Amino acid sequence: MTILKRTIGFTLEFLFFLFVVLFFVIQTATFQTFSAKKVANYLSKQLNAKVDIEKVKIDGLHYIAFEQLYVEDLKKDTLLYAPKLVAGIESIDLKNRIADLGVTDLSGARVKLQKYKGEETLNFQFLKDYFQTDKKSNKAPFKIVANSISLENISFSYNDWNVVSTQYGVDYKHLFIANLSGRILELENEGVTTSAKLSKLTFSEKSGFVSEELSADFSITDRNMAFKEVTILTPNSNVKSELIAFDYSSFSDFKDFINAVVMDISIQQSQLNLRDLSYFAPVFKKMSNTVQLSGNVKGLVNELEVKDLYFGLTENSFLNASGNIIGLPNISESEFKLNIHEAQTYRKDLELVDFKALGLENGLEIPAQLNHLGVVNLSGRVDGFIDHFLAKLDIASDIGAVGLDLGCSFTEENGLSYVGDINTTQLTLGEITGVRDLGLVSSNLFIDGKGFTAKELDLKIKGDFPLLQYKGYNYKNINLDGRFYQSSFKGKLDLNDENLDLAFDGVIDLNKKPTQFNFKTKIDNARLYELGLIDNRETSAFCLNVAVNGFGSNIDDFSGYIHLEDISYYENGKDYNLDSIYFESQSNRRYHRINVFSEFASLSMEGNYSLDSLPKSLYGLGAKVLPSIFSEKEQVELSNQQFDLDLKVNDLSTLTDLFYPDLEVSTETKIACHYESENDLLELALNSDFIKYNELELRKVRLD
Repeated sequence: MTILKRTIGFTLEFLFFLFVVLFFVIQTATFQTFSAKKVANYLSKQLNAKVDIEKVKIDGLHYIAFEQLYVEDLKKDTLLYAPKLVAGIESIDLKNRIADLGVTDLSGARVKLQKYKGEETLNFQFLKDYFQTDKKSNKAPFKIVANSISLENISFSYNDWNVVSTQYGVDYKHLFIANLSGRILELENEGVTTSAKLSKLTFSEKSGFVSEELSADFSITDRNMAFKEVTILTPNSNVKSELIAFDYSSFSDFKDFINAVVMDISIQQSQLNLRDLSYFAPVFKKMSNTVQLSGNVKGLVNELEVKDLYFGLTENSFLNASGNIIGLPNISESEFKLNIHEAQTYRKDLELVDFKALGLENGLEIPAQLNHLGVVNLSGRVDGFIDHFLAKLDIASDIGAVGLDLGCSFTEENGLSYVGDINTTQLTLGEITGVRDLGLVSSNLFIDGKGFTAKELDLKIKGDFPLLQYKGYNYKNINLDGRFYQSSFKGKLDLNDENLDLAFDGVIDLNKKPTQFNFKTKIDNARLYELGLIDNRETSAFCLNVAVNGFGSNIDDFSGYIHLEDISYYENGKDYNLDSIYFESQSNRRYHRINVFSEFASLSMEGNYSLDSLPKSLYGLGAKVLPSIFSEKEQVELSNQQFDLDLKVNDLSTLTDLFYPDLEVSTETKIACHYESENDLLELALNSDFIKYNELELRKVRLD
C-alpha cells in the first residue's frame, strides 16, 4: 500500500513536472515557431501552394505575433506577404462566441489579388474552398471586435487579366494601392455586417491619385456599403461628405458598377481639384481647376438624380441645379434634364473650360464680344445632350436682359446651330456690335441659324423691336423678317414710328468685294431733327422712294444706279415736290463715269478720278496758280486725276429756295470742265443768262 501511494505520488509529481515543463516549452518562441512551421508545411501539401512563416510568438491569451508570413496562390505567385503582424487579444468568450482582438499592428504587408486570363474566380478561391464546410451549424458565427488596427506601408493590388487596362485614370480592373497607412478603429464583424472607423488613411494609386487623409465611419453588409462623415484630403482637394452609400443585390453587382450599383451621395461644401476628379472621370483629365462642390446625388451612375448641386468654377462662374443625368460616364452621350436655380459666368472663365475634353472635337471658340456682357446670371431649364439640347433661360448681364427658348446643336460640319425664340429687354447691343451710336434694344424674335462670328453667321430672323435706340432716339414699332449670312442681309425691315415710316426690302451683301446692293426703300414722314440726325431745320420732314442696284465699297468704285423718286419735302408749313433724281455710275480701275438726271439739273462726269481726293487735287492746282490765295503748306501729293464734266441747270429754284435762298441761277445754265492734274490743266466753260448771289448779279455770263 505504501509502495502504491509512493508510486502514485511519484507519478503525479512527474506529470505535474511534465505539465510545468510543457507549459513553459509551449510559451517559447522556438516551440511556437516549430509548431507553426509544421502547420504551414501541412497546409502547403493540402493546398498545393506554398505557405511559410519565419517566426511565431504567442503570449498566452494576450497577443499573437507572426513574422515573414507568406502565402502563394496556385500559380506560384504571391497572394499574401506580411513581414510583421501583431494581434492583441483582449478576450475570447466561447460561450457568447465573441473575440476581442484589442490592438493589431500590420506593417509592410502586400496583398496581391488576381483573376488570371481565362478564369472567372480570384486567386484566393482555393483557400475559401478549403476552409469552407458543407456542414450546417445552428451556432451563431463568431463576433470579432478589434479596438484598433494600425496599418503601415501596406500595398494592395487587384488585376483582372481578362480585361485590357485603361490608358488614364483609376482602372477598377487593374488597381494598385501603395504606401497605405493609418488606423482602423472599432472594427466589428457580426453576421453579415462589418463596421469600422477609418482614421487618416494615406495612400497612392498607380493612376496618380494621392490621398493625404481618408477618414470615415464605414459599414458593409451583403446589400449595402456606406461611408459616413467622410473627409478626403489630397494635395489639391478637400472633400467633405455626410454620406457616400452604395446599394446592391449582391457583391457581384460591382462587376457592372455603372448599371447595377445604386449610389446615395451627400457632399458638403468642398474644394475639388478637377485633376483629382479626372482619375475617376477622365473627361476632366486636361483640367486642373479647383472647384467648389456641394449637393446630393442619387441613383445608378448611368441614371443619376442630382439635387441642389453647386458647382463653382471660379468666384464669378458657378452652377446651382437639380435634375437628372442619364448615360454617364460617357459625357458626350449623356442626357441632361436640369433645372438651373442659379448660374453665373464670365467670358474669361469660360476660356478655362476644355470643351474638347467635354466631347467637342474642335473645341468651342468664345467670341471676344462677350467681354462686354460682364458677369452673366442665368436661370431656367436645359434638356438634352452636350451637343444638342433645349434651353429655356432667363439671362441678365451688364448690358441688359435676354430670354431664350432655343434648341441648340453642335456638329463638326455646321458648328453651333440654334432655333427658337429670343427676347431682349433694354439690351445695350452697341457694346457687342461695336456701333457706338446704337443704344438700348428690346426685341421679340424668332431665330434659326448657326454661328456667332461674322465669318460663321447664317441666321434667319423674324420678329419685332418695341424699342431700338440710335443716337439717343428711341425708335418704336420695328418689324424684321430676313436673313443675315456672314456680313450680308436679305429681307424686309418695316419701321412705323411717329417720326419715321420706313419700309426696306432687298439685299446688302458685304461678303462680296466690292459690296453688292439691291434693295428698295420707302421713307415717309422722316423728321431728321426729331431723330437726332441733324441739329437744325426743326420743322423739316421728307418722303421718298429709293431703289439701289449695284456694287462698290464707296462712291468712287460704285457701279450701278440709285433712283430717288416721289421726293417731297416739308418745312415751316410749306410742301415742296422735288420729283425724282436718277444717279447712274460705271467704274473700274481706269475709268469712272457718273450721270445724274433730275428736274433740277443734269450732270455727266467721266474719266479717271477720285471724288474723295478731287477737292485736295484742285486745291493743289490753286496753290500753284494762285499761291497768294491757296497756301502752299496745304499742298498734298495725289494720284493722277483726269476727267470731263458737263452740267446743265434745268430749274434750281426749289433747291435754292430751301437751302441757298441768296442764290439764283438761270435755267439752261451750262458748265463744261476738263481737268488733268498731271499737266496742271483746268479748262472751264460757263454759259448762263444770269447768276445772282446776295447783291452780286452777273448777266449774260460767257466763260471759255
